[in-house]
Amino acid sequence: MAIDLNGSDQYLWTPDNAALTLADADWSIAGWFYRTSNAGSNSPFFVSWGTFSGAPSIGIWAPQASAGFDPNKLRSYILGNSGGTPNPSSGTGFGSLTGWIHVMEIHDNTGDTIKLYANGAEVASVAAGLSQIDVAGVLYLGAADGLRADRFCPYPMAEWAKWNSALDATARTKLAAFYYPTAIGVEPAWYLPLLDNSDEEIEGLTFTEEGSPGWTTHPPMTTGGEYDRLIRPLVQPLVQAL
Repeated sequence: MAIDLNGSDQYLWTPDNAALTLADADWSIAGWFYRTSNAGSNSPFFVSWGTFSGAPSIGIWAPQASAGFDPNKLRSYILGNSGGTPNPSSGTGFGSLTGWIHVMEIHDNTGDTIKLYANGAEVASVAAGLSQIDVAGVLYLGAADGLRADRFCPYPMAEWAKWNSALDATARTKLAAFYYPTAIGVEPAWYLPLLDNSDEEIEGLTFTEEGSPGWTTHPPMTTGGEYDRLIRPLVQPLVQAL
């Protein structure tokens, strides 16, 4: 199962917490969403923290095929507390992806880059020049700050997490291959499975469901469904040790 958002009034939010802060250092944010097509004219947001285009803030979204700005792309817009406005944007090929799609944004502080990934493949890279992002406000999943009607997410979402590190190729490959986020060798700073409830499993953050979203029967990971959720984290360490 996975949380199923209707694209009109359903989303999740959590109040400000130190675990949300994106430091002037390495970090990564990643998760899954499910779509059967990219038809539509809206710009669904997956993650939004802070007023869009205001400092500080971060937004990750995917404009639909008939959106008025950057259709068929994976987008992000970031402003640090005291500097940096990286604005990575994928090519339009992202619009052709369907099924469960893994998206990831990584800040590599050493290389001074922000990169976007789709299903494990890099689709955008820009110079960062970024300072800390620490918003004194709500973090949204499935909606944008301000709750604009054209920015609600109409897709199932699952397995969203943040790491205080720039995930390397091994970790990125595992995530895109349906690995449990806590079974890639790098512990998340916060982790929200969204498989059958909205309980956050690392920091105990409280995510509130608005609009009474449903829960789909789509497996959150197409190669195993609940096997991945419950069994794979126990089996993987044994397999990796062989």
